Amino acid sequence: MGGNAFAHLNCPRLPHNLYHTLRTQCQSALEGLYTKVKSPPVGPSKRDHGDIDFLVAGPKHSPSAETILKALGATTYLHTSGSSTTHFAIPLPDGNHAQVDLHVCPDNSFHWELFMQSYGDLLQILGVLNRPLGLTADNRGLYIRIPEIEPSNKKKAMVSLTADANVAMRFLGLDVLKYSNGFSTNEQVFEWCMAGRFYGPVVASKVNNETHNDRVRYRKREMFTACMKEWLPAHPEIWSGRKPWTREEVLAEALEYFPDARHIYHQAMSEYNQELWEVSVLKAVREAVPLTVEYKAGDVMRGLKRFVTLDPDAGWTLHPNATQENIVRRPVWMTHITTETDKARLCEWVSQHWSEVREQEKERAEAKKAERMLV
Repeated sequence: MGGNAFAHLNCPRLPHNLYHTLRTQCQSALEGLYTKVKSPPVGPSKRDHGDIDFLVAGPKHSPSAETILKALGATTYLHTSGSSTTHFAIPLPDGNHAQVDLHVCPDNSFHWELFMQSYGDLLQILGVLNRPLGLTADNRGLYIRIPEIEPSNKKKAMVSLTADANVAMRFLGLDVLKYSNGFSTNEQVFEWCMAGRFYGPVVASKVNNETHNDRVRYRKREMFTACMKEWLPAHPEIWSGRKPWTREEVLAEALEYFPDARHIYHQAMSEYNQELWEVSVLKAVREAVPLTVEYKAGDVMRGLKRFVTLDPDAGWTLHPNATQENIVRRPVWMTHITTETDKARLCEWVSQHWSEVREQEKERAEAKKAERMLV
């Protein structure tokens, strides 16, 4: 989206009257093909328009790009494989063209994606405000990020809260009625965003911690830049008297507000804590092996994963045959190590039997090498 899809055509920026005329015509044409058709409201202070954006869902007869082209009266279209957006070129009376971008949404995410794209850079602004609080929004919904997990695994750190725009706004303390009634100026959008209940001293202290994506937005997003670089510095009073919500408090509030998220959060934390525990076990086991220059500790660790099990009667046992060939996976015995006492017993066994484990692993490796040489 942005009006630059057709390099071989002249697609000038559209004045308001032409934009609204074309948008109305395209809306009518698309309603014959889809059950849900919306053009996101643009930034209220926008001077002109690079393209006309539409979100659609619920195809009535699985319309092809050619069918849509004919319905819109377009002369050509451009679609990138794997993309949900198709660009259409609508001829203008003066020989130029207007670009229409059609984004096909899954039916259940249509209203959320409409929210994401409405009123210009509104969601970009909210994104900067939400970031230090551990909140993130994308095309699938609103998420809370788990701080312990985020540094090592950003995807696992995301806990889904909602994909309902009205619910998300209410949680953030944003006025749903004002949003529904619309905005007539950019300043009204800025004021509406800053009124969120979580935005206070913590956000104010970090709002200028720019990321690479922020710097790209400053070059390309006029409304976003006007808010963050001009309007916000000119209105420091907006933070006065606000509760200093911390990231931890927002997380607790989110889990209270969204009961369905609690299970996801606790499951993610359980898996994370288990991973930390397993790392600590393997570290302790490695440290139980005496360090000398005659061997590599890796041979012992590989042997422990391949040949050692915990027998209910015999205890820790070194088997003559491999019990687990794929040693990339967690050791089969890891499920039995649940306490510090279990860990200590394993380490004691390793300190007494590491050389036997090492020799067995070396023999296996040499046998495999010999097999490869015969092939």
